[in-house]
Amino acid sequence: MIKLTINECLSGMDRTMKNAARLSREGSLLEGKKSPTAIFLYAIAIEELSKAYTLGIAAIAILEKGKLDWGRFWKGFKNHKFKQTGLLKMVLLAQKLVANDFDDIKKKEPDILFMYKTRADVIKRIKQLDEDLERIEKGEMEQLKWGHLYVDYLNGKWKSPKVRMKKSFLSMHNIKVYLTDLKTMKSDIKDGVYKMRKSKILEVDNPGWDWFYE
Repeated sequence: MIKLTINECLSGMDRTMKNAARLSREGSLLEGKKSPTAIFLYAIAIEELSKAYTLGIAAIAILEKGKLDWGRFWKGFKNHKFKQTGLLKMVLLAQKLVANDFDDIKKKEPDILFMYKTRADVIKRIKQLDEDLERIEKGEMEQLKWGHLYVDYLNGKWKSPKVRMKKSFLSMHNIKVYLTDLKTMKSDIKDGVYKMRKSKILEVDNPGWDWFYE
């Protein structure tokens, strides 16, 4: 079983984030030309960002526990549905925290709320994310992804790729937001590595990321 070091996790995060950025840029160019392939590229970009998120969680687990279940890690890393939902679950959790502490964040760190004017805006975003996750679980992201790339035979008719479907969460805007969140995550992990080396702490009790591996 392949085991990664923290540095290898961070390197993987960097590569998958850069690849997602490249895919989204190419998708944006194609979207400007009304090409259905744009949505396919956005979907792949989000899957790459979910891989970056998974690597980030692995690095945190190594920091906190000094070990993790690599079998479960690689199973999730290569699972398409997991890659499609993992990142959105992180974003959803973050948005719920923002909603709970909206007034305090507005006073102390207003830059975090650049997308929102009121708590109601955050709650609206949470509702949208819940709906997006439900659609992904039902396989809609796979349908959107491949429906914008291949010809298929549906309901007694041939269907060619065209800009006709609701793209929902598959947008350049969302990818930019997710990239920003992941850059923050990566920075926090690097800071954690520095503190660990400085204090020579290799492991702590009751790590906070066990939910990912259960």
